[in-house]
Amino acid sequence: MNRFLSQALRAAACLGLSFGLLGGEAAAQFAKGADVSWITEQEAAGTRFYSDSGSQQDVLQILKDHGVNAVRLRVWVNPQGGWNGVNDVVAKAKRAKAAGLRIMIDFHYSDSWADPGQQNKPAAWSSHSFEQLMNDVWSHTRDVLNTLKSNGISPEWVQVGNETNNGMLWEQGRASANMRNFAWLVNSGYDATKEVFPSAKVIVHLSNAYDNSLFRWMFDGLKNNGARWDIIGMSLYPTTSDWPTLNSQALSNMRDMKSRYGKDVMIVEIGMEASAATTSRAFIQDILAKARSAGALGVFYWEPQAYGMWKGYGKAAWQDNGRPSVAMDAFLEGSSSSSSSSSSSSSSSSSSSSSSSSSSSSSSSSSSSSSSGSSSSSSSSSSSSSSGGAPVLGGTGDYPSGFSKCAELGGTCNVSKGTGWVAFGRKGKWVAKHVGVGSSIACTVAAFGSDPGGNPNKCAYQQ
Repeated sequence: MNRFLSQALRAAACLGLSFGLLGGEAAAQFAKGADVSWITEQEAAGTRFYSDSGSQQDVLQILKDHGVNAVRLRVWVNPQGGWNGVNDVVAKAKRAKAAGLRIMIDFHYSDSWADPGQQNKPAAWSSHSFEQLMNDVWSHTRDVLNTLKSNGISPEWVQVGNETNNGMLWEQGRASANMRNFAWLVNSGYDATKEVFPSAKVIVHLSNAYDNSLFRWMFDGLKNNGARWDIIGMSLYPTTSDWPTLNSQALSNMRDMKSRYGKDVMIVEIGMEASAATTSRAFIQDILAKARSAGALGVFYWEPQAYGMWKGYGKAAWQDNGRPSVAMDAFLEGSSSSSSSSSSSSSSSSSSSSSSSSSSSSSSSSSSSSSSGSSSSSSSSSSSSSSGGAPVLGGTGDYPSGFSKCAELGGTCNVSKGTGWVAFGRKGKWVAKHVGVGSSIACTVAAFGSDPGGNPNKCAYQQ
């Protein structure tokens, strides 16, 4: 009781003052993430995941091979079947840590989905007073984070509420009816997070990243009621026709949020129709570039691995054969990638025409344009070359004549000397790309766009 009265007094004292630190504490590495909260449930149902070359592989490794460096995991209070409950979250977080991935924890404060259309209280909290709800948020957040901590997990980010366009824990926490209540619920989650993980960054998350008026209304209201947060989180789900417009509006909104509140921003959810993989790749490339230009901390794709209309979700970045679609290549950023999955994607012909006109105006389609010129050369024999000065790929060993090994399959080839050309393949069958001295490329099928020599391919740079 005294703690909440104290919190109220602190909040009142903060009115009219600046809140939090400026966004100079952003992590050095830009987060390229994926919400993968469904993976354990998918695997339990028999879903399997495959690399670009068709080898069954752990889904987290596949994501890493496509440039992903962080995951987001949602938490429900007492979910049916236990999926997204604390034990399930700990299991996934352990896997993510073992894979070397950064972790975001997303509290929904519900037994199931919380989003702009539903912010239902957990059944166990349904009859609680507002003061009890504040304690519920605080204790649930603290308990889950302490459980993660005891298992050696330290999340980098903690999201307090999911797509809280009109608050959470309705009706008491509905922002349009009582912004103060919502602000104090946010502070309950914030305080619990900082108690367990003082360095973790707390996110308040709204959908519709393009809607500046929504964001100003919400964060003005939170600020005026003493709320504390570190990062403004956003969702963005455009269509294949409006993504250039919405991306531009989201860029303006990100810049405005940083300027107006002195806070960091992050896009914690994106998605586009799985059937339009080529257009989706252009969309992702563009929003990654715009987020970087706005100084955002990162971009997360929502459940890219949920293929085959899993749970009715149609915006995965995966093919129905269990392999990533070309949309995932966007996260490789700058490695001249063109996934081998493109030829088998059902959307390649229909979506390429719609994306070509859109992506031509995009400032972030560098990987597509770089792979369309003389930057690649393929060989299926021991001595063939392409036009434009590409190397002759001769020999029958694991590396072409005149090349030296730089990476095994799944690793990264760092080109510190030589001509800047890198070959991928083995046993007299290779493809090559011009990466440039001082640059690097993932030693994966996705990066080179072909599986010339069969598993295990290797990478080598031309001396």
